[in-house]
Amino acid sequence: MDADQDSSRQAIAASNLTAEAVNALSSDAYGDISFDELPVLKNLLKVFFSDQPWTAHHETQLADLVGDVGGYWTHTLSNGATLQHGMVDGRYLLSISGGEAEQHGLFNRLFTGPIVPEATPNPRHIRFPLGGAPGPSVFYQRGDEDLDPRIERLFEDPEVTDVLVAPDFVAVGLTRAELWESSIDRLLEEVTTAFQVRGEAPESDAPTRDELVSANDASIASGRLSSGSKSAGDASVDLHLLDPDEDSSRSILLAALDDDDPRRRRLALATVGNSVDQAFVRQTLSKAWVDRSRIVRRTAVDVAADNASEWVRPLLERALDDDDAWIRWKALRGLVDIGPEASIDPIKAKDNDPDFRVRLEAHTALRITDTSPVDSPNRVPNMLNTMDQVNIQIAPDPETASARAAAAIADSLIGSARDPLFGLAGGSTPRRTYEMLAELDVDWSRVIGFLGDERWVPHDHPESNLAMIKTTALGRSGMHLLGIEYGDDPAAAAEAYETELRAAADQGTPAVLFLGMGDDGHTASLFPGTAALTSSGRDYVANWVEQKQTWRLTATFDLIARVEHVMFLVTGTAKADRVAEVLSGSSELPAARATAVARQVTWFLDEAAASRLDH
Repeated sequence: MDADQDSSRQAIAASNLTAEAVNALSSDAYGDISFDELPVLKNLLKVFFSDQPWTAHHETQLADLVGDVGGYWTHTLSNGATLQHGMVDGRYLLSISGGEAEQHGLFNRLFTGPIVPEATPNPRHIRFPLGGAPGPSVFYQRGDEDLDPRIERLFEDPEVTDVLVAPDFVAVGLTRAELWESSIDRLLEEVTTAFQVRGEAPESDAPTRDELVSANDASIASGRLSSGSKSAGDASVDLHLLDPDEDSSRSILLAALDDDDPRRRRLALATVGNSVDQAFVRQTLSKAWVDRSRIVRRTAVDVAADNASEWVRPLLERALDDDDAWIRWKALRGLVDIGPEASIDPIKAKDNDPDFRVRLEAHTALRITDTSPVDSPNRVPNMLNTMDQVNIQIAPDPETASARAAAAIADSLIGSARDPLFGLAGGSTPRRTYEMLAELDVDWSRVIGFLGDERWVPHDHPESNLAMIKTTALGRSGMHLLGIEYGDDPAAAAEAYETELRAAADQGTPAVLFLGMGDDGHTASLFPGTAALTSSGRDYVANWVEQKQTWRLTATFDLIARVEHVMFLVTGTAKADRVAEVLSGSSELPAARATAVARQVTWFLDEAAASRLDH
């Protein structure tokens, strides 16, 4: 392909302008791309805005996917590049020219405040000194379970890969070093809010990183650092910040790779993955691939997938047979990044994987290569055949459906290890469930309730969801219910409520979100055709609903995707056709999208609402 275009494509990625470019493309021509096609589009654009080859096959795939958009557009991006796309001789074409990679000078700026970011030998990581004396540290990686809420908030940034927390510092790693230029201010604020002791400045006599490394070297030289002699969080061995290409640091890492503690092996492996010595990385990964610890194997596949080099292909293909579903899923993601064409057979085998995420990723990879098996019984997008987490409970009547929903909600709240966060539906359908729920054996003093959505009306208005809930027995149960502050600005109210929700989430991710569905397929206040459907990075937004000529405040798909258990209650013949459409697997309606992104989801239906389902 065009060498000048390749240079421009790479410059966009290097300048962290991919989001700007994709936003321009989407606003012009990608609005009609179906929900099912979005993963394929995303992966094609990821290839286009990168240093990976953009082939004639990719060009054809994109043209076939986008179709006839009926126009041609030109945009000038922030780095001076000219982005053009649209119909050329009856075919969609995307091209880019000009532009240079921006030169980042992250530490040329002046930082003030109690926490001043510091560079580390690893360019993907920034260290945030907190003050205090060195002490045990803990390493967190994306994909870990049961995270501290403060760490979860950091991982809400999709580019954060890992976090190391010690009494005297927090170190954060991003997927690429160049992303720090645009991320530093936001993450500095997050770290300051979450970890800084108010009024406490960093201590000037705290040991520096070099002093700690020297202490580590002395420990190794004297034989004091032997296998298993250090815990995973021993602050005297800051493995996360070592330079794997520096001799003394490498010695420390090699010793840690043989440690009895799998957390230290994982931490050392993640650090080795940053080495420029690919032979060293390859040798280390090959050994880690058969580690007895799942967390070490997860780190190995993560490092391999991030490497995105052809030599990791055999390792990723091998990982497709691991008994851990997350490892199989991540291996598929890695194969998609380096090009799935050379791994078609092992990818096809995953089209029937027992885990939905793995099947979905395999399907996406096969769509990219145009080889998706047509007759596969688990083939996406047939959601009912593939989403193992979708549970459909059909009751003989609305009363029984409401009772079953109440019992399931109570079980989830009682089983929560933390004070549970419970999202409540509005409207008339859930009222009976709330009356029943209040009578069940739940310690309501532990439960924090929030509104899945709210009408933009005063709290005493008859259409207010909060008012409806307060009139039920559940509203008088002693549950702490977070209300929305009504005023002049719905957007500001949504933002304030989002802040309140995130503060409440210090108790953990929401345990339950109870939802209904409207005749048009909306859920919460996510109505078809409204702006909230495309919200990203927000948990709660104000949403103008044109068909009702009013503002609504609503939870977003981002929030729904983090809830431990999403439960729908739908009753009545009037909604039977819509229920069948939403649960068909091919629908793009909001209720279908909420079902698709949920971690675990149950639909409680009466026989009337379920009457059009293909049993």
